[in-house]
Amino acid sequence: MPSLVKISLLDFRGNLCAAYLKHAPVAFLAELTKDVTIQNKIIQFDNVKLYIGDAYLSVHRNFIAPVNGLYQFSVTAYASLYHYIVLELTVITRVVGKVLAGDTAYDECRSKSFLLQLSSRDDVYVQHKTTGDYLMENPAARFPTFSGVYTTDSVVKNEPEYQQMLSKRLLLDENYYTLHSKIDNLTKRVDALEKENALLKHAPVAFLAELTKDVTSQNQIISFDSVKLNIGNAYFNVHGNFIAPVNGLYQFSVTACAQTHHYIVLELIVNTRVVGKVLAGDTGYNECSSNSFLLQLSTSDDVYVQHKTSGDYLLANPGAGLPTFSGVLLNVI
Repeated sequence: MPSLVKISLLDFRGNLCAAYLKHAPVAFLAELTKDVTIQNKIIQFDNVKLYIGDAYLSVHRNFIAPVNGLYQFSVTAYASLYHYIVLELTVITRVVGKVLAGDTAYDECRSKSFLLQLSSRDDVYVQHKTTGDYLMENPAARFPTFSGVYTTDSVVKNEPEYQQMLSKRLLLDENYYTLHSKIDNLTKRVDALEKENALLKHAPVAFLAELTKDVTSQNQIISFDSVKLNIGNAYFNVHGNFIAPVNGLYQFSVTACAQTHHYIVLELIVNTRVVGKVLAGDTGYNECSSNSFLLQLSTSDDVYVQHKTSGDYLLANPGAGLPTFSGVLLNVI
């Protein structure tokens, strides 16, 4: 969503700027495809490569300024070996710049740019008067050339309208960058919330398993074989272990049962580390005892219950659904 807002803001800014400038872009680029050896001639750059704004007239070899403003023109002249040429950039009848090309050792190409303030309908063209005798064309190299562009960020600066436009542009730029900064900050906040939300969206994980057979041997992992609940399929009854599917806060519960005159100690293990114990046993009756454990686990941590050497009889009572091993994912971290 923030990226769409940015695009809309850019479009809004661009549209306003265009409105202030009040004129579409104007640009042209034309190439010469025929040699010129005649003097006192307007040069017809006949191969038009760029034509934006309909201001260059290749048939008449001239550019007509469509609006008051600041324009940039470029003229490239090309002379063959032992020849030279002088081209004149002319506005109406006034020569505003010249380009000289020519050398006695090699063909030479020279370019020059001109920045002109024009009024609407001013006529701009390139001419060859009497200086020089050979303007050579080279279509493969794409010169000589005549090009121009209306500098849309500049208009005749002595007009009150320009000052008003400039003030609006400055205000618009300030507002734009302020809004842009706010949108960037909002984007970062949204990204952070999306990451947090993705974590919270993890599917539920929970299991409950019961033991159906007595255990009298020591040094073994207890396989709670009767699975009553296994949401997320993270408990494996064949091996008696739970594999954490995601970083998070988990709660486990272990219930141990011992026969009269016996006792049992069960240990809750994470990987190889003992994180808690459950003791059950009495001399007067069968006893069951439970303990709960709150653990922060990392993905792939291995959690299981084992009986080491303390105690000698883990009593199973399938009818009562005891002993048990259970766990649940409380929060993703």
